Amino acid sequence: MLSNKAAIYLRISLDATGEHRAIERQREDCLAKAAEKGLEVSEIHVDNSISASKRNVVRPAYERMVRDYQDGKFTNIICYDVDRLSRQPGQIEYWLEMAEHGQLRIITETGEADTTTDSGRLFIRIKVGVARAEVERKGERQKRALVQRLERGESYAGVRLTGYSMSGKILEEEATIVRRIFATFLAGGTLYGIAGELTKAGIKTRRGSTNWPTSTVRTILTNLRYIARVKHVTFHKETKERIVTEYAGAWEPIIDDPTFFAVQSRLEDPLRITNRSGTDRKHLGSGIFLCGECGNPVRTNGTRYWCKGGGHVLRTQAPIDALVIGALRRRLLLDDVGRAVSQKNNDAATAKLVTESTLLRNDLERYDRDYEKNELSAAFHNKLTLKAEAKLLAIEVEYAKATSGAAVAMMMGASSPLDFFDNAGLAQRRAIVSSLMSVALLHVPRGRKGFDPRTVRIVWSDGRRELP
Repeated sequence: MLSNKAAIYLRISLDATGEHRAIERQREDCLAKAAEKGLEVSEIHVDNSISASKRNVVRPAYERMVRDYQDGKFTNIICYDVDRLSRQPGQIEYWLEMAEHGQLRIITETGEADTTTDSGRLFIRIKVGVARAEVERKGERQKRALVQRLERGESYAGVRLTGYSMSGKILEEEATIVRRIFATFLAGGTLYGIAGELTKAGIKTRRGSTNWPTSTVRTILTNLRYIARVKHVTFHKETKERIVTEYAGAWEPIIDDPTFFAVQSRLEDPLRITNRSGTDRKHLGSGIFLCGECGNPVRTNGTRYWCKGGGHVLRTQAPIDALVIGALRRRLLLDDVGRAVSQKNNDAATAKLVTESTLLRNDLERYDRDYEKNELSAAFHNKLTLKAEAKLLAIEVEYAKATSGAAVAMMMGASSPLDFFDNAGLAQRRAIVSSLMSVALLHVPRGRKGFDPRTVRIVWSDGRRELP
């Protein structure tokens, strides 16, 4: 038996202004209908600016209403029209089945729904079917219209891109932020570090927030629209194969092609994204400072720099880092550091190093698989692994040198190179140190107390030697 309890469901597919005006009109009309029918409204469920046509779109209020019905909280649904409730035949069929068994009544403000008779339920099914067909036809028209826009060199309509107005004109204030993000990342910055710097500086996103998630930084760095291009993804109707088409845009780019693709290479670079080397790159000199005995790059062991290959040196990090940073700051104050700049980014060298790194990491994975299959002894596995890791570490040093030019260029282009260095993140400092100097750590006999600057040899890339 039907009760006098009713749930009101309100929905609009797109609320462009966000002011809920259409929802409020529906609310007023549905409340008036409830009063007319003498029904008590248990709850009003609202899904504002949410489509009811797409199967993969979750409508939170709708789902909550379904659960409330199953819990027996109401037996009447009031909505402005049936297509506000749903445009998916499967969902409508659920409610019609409940109505057919006398367990539910759907009441619309338009008065077209009559779930108490078979002809009324048939009318609803036909109406929803027609609405569904129109949705599919509309979808095809919109897809074709979008392709035509892209072919004319126009961009996607809808969400505004940081740096551009809705009409595609460059907003210089935001464009400056976009350029800063690209330049900082290319100079050795990290997604986390860039997001932190922008947040700390109180710079606003296009939505007005001063909080910059790393996902927002990555989205900006990977968006082809900044070089006036768009990738459009479609699927083959029969094979469902993914088809990617790239279109050239007619709007002015904010980023040049070489910068954009250099950033993509760095984002995809296994030398950057891998974590096989543990926490090495959380320290200034790991993989950059050299062992003064054998010349191999040192790694970190707790709070110390360590020559892993021969165990020649085991040195406390803090005073060494302070010495190196102090030397670099003094040279920046002399304003002649430009003579020590060794090179600009070498894209060919970088590509070669990335390839070599990938091959070595594949070897390491193969060694691990063979060891797990008992095809390698523990001793031989360890020997092969140490050899490959040593080569990887050497590649990391060369990679840092090959990509360090951008960080130095940014520093030298700043109004105060010293302030730039002082405020730079660890990745940028590592790139600058790697580009401007060679640091070798000498062996210190056991038992000697205190730090002796003479046990750290610093040679600038212009050949000048730093004296203690």
